Amino acid sequence: MNNLVQYSPMLVAFGCNLKYHSEDATVEIIEKPKRKDRILEDALEDISKFEDTANYQDGIASLVLATFVDEDENPLKHSVRLNILNALGIMSDERFIVQALNAAKVNRSWHISEKSGECTYFGDYCTHRGITTVPGKRGRKSNREPWEYHPKSSKGIGREQLVTVALQKAYDSIPESSLVTIKAVKQIQFDIEALRQMPSEDISKLIDRLRSAIPEEV
Repeated sequence: MNNLVQYSPMLVAFGCNLKYHSEDATVEIIEKPKRKDRILEDALEDISKFEDTANYQDGIASLVLATFVDEDENPLKHSVRLNILNALGIMSDERFIVQALNAAKVNRSWHISEKSGECTYFGDYCTHRGITTVPGKRGRKSNREPWEYHPKSSKGIGREQLVTVALQKAYDSIPESSLVTIKAVKQIQFDIEALRQMPSEDISKLIDRLRSAIPEEV
């Protein structure tokens, strides 16, 4: 399977160990977490039907995340690997960022079909998304009819974006201890003219309040 690169962060967060193959820049799973075989196998079955949508960041991340490169242990030090993953926005310290995993889950899950207006890979699960009610699923309903999926154009049969039940279950099975949610940084906007007219004593008080609001480690 040559499209695992785009799911490397999810696989490692899930508990897998990877080997990176330098000759074709792909990865393979060399160790799986115990008691999760069926969840992983079902997800991999669906992943095998997705297109290779990996970008250069996915490629870098897969190399850094791999335990082995070819037949040797990853030559990069743990601290270097961690720094790269932090710089790429995939991890924060030692944990995977939930928002990054969720974005990859959606943005990398594209598939094609051999027939227009049908889905030869996922069947009704793909083409009936707009009319089937899924308990607990949020979001705007599709306004397309089933036969409007995988439309045919001069460029060929259109691809579709789909997060399957099996793939979602794999993401949901990532241990909480491996994850961290990054809160959006609140931006403070100032009225420059109002600041100019503010008495120096009030400005000093404002500065003190700002300093007290900033964590010591920043």
